[in-house]
Amino acid sequence: MLNLFKREWGQYRVTFNNNPSVRMLSLTGYDTAAGRGIYLLALPARNEVQDLESRWQAEIGVRYVF
Repeated sequence: MLNLFKREWGQYRVTFNNNPSVRMLSLTGYDTAAGRGIYLLALPARNEVQDLESRWQAEIGVRYVF
């Protein structure tokens, strides 16, 4: 309900990645003078909105008593 006032309210956001195969460093080249690799830092996306968890949910019920 609060999402009607401010769009960001009610959004489910995450920063971490549970996939262990995602590497945070990638080899981009090799420095022959120093004898070591050149790496690029690839951090995961911060505050990424999870679409499925952020969707509106409602439950409607009907009770008939006789």
